[in-house]
Amino acid sequence: MLTKTESSGAGANSFLQELRNPAFCTGPKYLGVTLDRSLTYRRHLEPLRKELTSRVVLLRRLSGWGAVATTLQIATLALVHSATEYCVLVWCRSAHTRLIDPAINGAL
Repeated sequence: MLTKTESSGAGANSFLQELRNPAFCTGPKYLGVTLDRSLTYRRHLEPLRKELTSRVVLLRRLSGWGAVATTLQIATLALVHSATEYCVLVWCRSAHTRLIDPAINGAL
């Protein structure tokens, strides 16, 4: 159901105005990958490193509680490898991949 502002066209005008003059974004996200001007993917890999280290800490806690090896293997595949392999073909040649190497190695 349309509200009063939508029926008057005010919402459509602001939408068209946004299409005509889009706001400048220094780090747009496209399909979950944060882009930057020089395509170094540093803005994507830094938060990924933080996310991976928190997941590795969780896996270490799981192993400290006496989890079975197969459970740890499944959890590592689900938590760490799935996050690292998402769009890896896009950012794998970046010089900043060294940021996430310690987090991946910590999961092994």
